[in-house]
Amino acid sequence: MEQNRQNTTITRHVKQLNNSIIELAQTKLITINTFQQLNELYRHMNIENFFQYTDQLAAGAQPSMDDIIDLKNDGYEVIINISPSSTRNALKNEAEITEKTGLYYVHFPIDCSNLKTLHYKTFEGIMNGLSGKKIFVHCGANIKSSNLIHMYRVLAGNTDEAESLKTLYQIQQPEEKWFEYFRQFGLKKK
Repeated sequence: MEQNRQNTTITRHVKQLNNSIIELAQTKLITINTFQQLNELYRHMNIENFFQYTDQLAAGAQPSMDDIIDLKNDGYEVIINISPSSTRNALKNEAEITEKTGLYYVHFPIDCSNLKTLHYKTFEGIMNGLSGKKIFVHCGANIKSSNLIHMYRVLAGNTDEAESLKTLYQIQQPEEKWFEYFRQFGLKKK
């Protein structure tokens, strides 16, 4: 089962990469910077459900120690972990490992079985406080991360809700509880 999930994740990343290459080829906008971005995407394929939103923001599932080093080498400055320490795939001593690489580490555990207004508001505050930094946000499987980033992009980043939701659906299929949570903040689309 784990192997199937890894294959699905790899397939999703390859499709994302292929779509990017096709789009770039059609617009003839392939540049050195673009190749660097594609290279970064390939390098992070070991992180399950890795998704690059912008050159300053990415999210994914639990990174390994090697992944954290790769993130640092790719210019990331901050890792935000929103998983409880008891998560089945939590990296023991993640804070220590992350800080030893020279990255800032923020741990704000969120129990998604009991979502509160406080959770998004605190997440938004953390993101706003780190403005200008290159950030990687993660949870156990990039479910909470991608949902909260969707909210942040729409509510604080002025991204069109439908466009952000389209991106969210590329990463995962949110459970109904997330749409209920989105509606608490005025989001309407599903």
